[in-house]
Amino acid sequence: PPPAPSNSSWGASVMSLAQRLRAEAGASVRREAEASQQVANDDAAEDEEGSEDEAGLPSPPPVPKAKAKVSAKPPPPLPPQPSSESQGGGFQAVKASKGKAAKVPNGAAAATAAARAREEESDDGDEEEEAAAGEDPHSSQTNGKTNMSTSSSAKKKSGKAKKRKGGGGDLAGAAMPPGNAAAPKKGPEVASWVQTVRKAMSDSLVEELMSRDAWQLADSEESAVSRLATLATRLPLLNPLGLPLPFEWSEFVSLEFDGGPKRTSKRGTSPWVLRLEKTIPYLLGHYLTIIFALCWAHSLSHFGLMVLTSGMQVGLLLTPSEVFAKKLPPTAQPLLLQVAHMLLWISFLRAIWMMHLFIKMFTIAGIGIHAYVLADVAP
Repeated sequence: PPPAPSNSSWGASVMSLAQRLRAEAGASVRREAEASQQVANDDAAEDEEGSEDEAGLPSPPPVPKAKAKVSAKPPPPLPPQPSSESQGGGFQAVKASKGKAAKVPNGAAAATAAARAREEESDDGDEEEEAAAGEDPHSSQTNGKTNMSTSSSAKKKSGKAKKRKGGGGDLAGAAMPPGNAAAPKKGPEVASWVQTVRKAMSDSLVEELMSRDAWQLADSEESAVSRLATLATRLPLLNPLGLPLPFEWSEFVSLEFDGGPKRTSKRGTSPWVLRLEKTIPYLLGHYLTIIFALCWAHSLSHFGLMVLTSGMQVGLLLTPSEVFAKKLPPTAQPLLLQVAHMLLWISFLRAIWMMHLFIKMFTIAGIGIHAYVLADVAP
């Protein structure tokens, strides 16, 4: 049999060294745990001793607050009153400062300043009453008066604050002089050329026929004849619309041309705009009559409504009254002519409405160019 291994002294020494190190590490951990537990116990004991000491000591008494002494505010000094000898006729001379001119307040500013001074005096009086009432806090009667004065002064101040926020209230109305009252607003102004157009159409026969009096029957045969003669003079063949014409057609054709107004560097409305605003309304009767002639020629090509209405008007104007006397009373002849004239206007406006857009634009452009190159003829 093989021999048994002998014990090695080196292995035994290694095992003993490891056991010794393990034992030392465990001992050091135990010592640290005991030290930390001892420190925690000491801290807990110190806290308990401090809390017992604090519970045994009495709390210090509260320190009373010193009351602020309210002093009465002295009233504002009165302005110095000038003597009668230094014044001249009840007025006091104003001294001007160096470099600045003396400003004399007007009536509104003086009234406003006086009102503000009265408000400040009333506020000062309220504060004095509050201060006087607060000096004797031991008396119940004084306390009641203090509360009443405080509430009344608070109400006064709130009312004054509302007046100031509202734009001055009655003070602003009292200080405003009567001369600065707001003037009533005017309506929108009408353009000058619109007024000129109305003036140009004011003397036309169609505007006269818009009234109710123009359609009443004549009282007698003589008045009917005179009315018929008046209508015939206002509806000549060269003016079937009965518009006021400032020139004869021969004079209108021979008007002077200057090629348009001269340009200027001044600000404002351009000169050519001013010329159009004056010339077009002034010659509106001529322009409408020319448009009527063109529409009548177009209506003649297809025997339109304008040809019928214009023929009716011309027939009533040229036919003697004796022919209609057999079938119609003399008082009805003027009314018949007026009806024919109104039908002519209706057919003319219908022709303008039915006109093509490009023809309308061309017509308006032609009128504008003619009024532009024409010399100033409007008064």
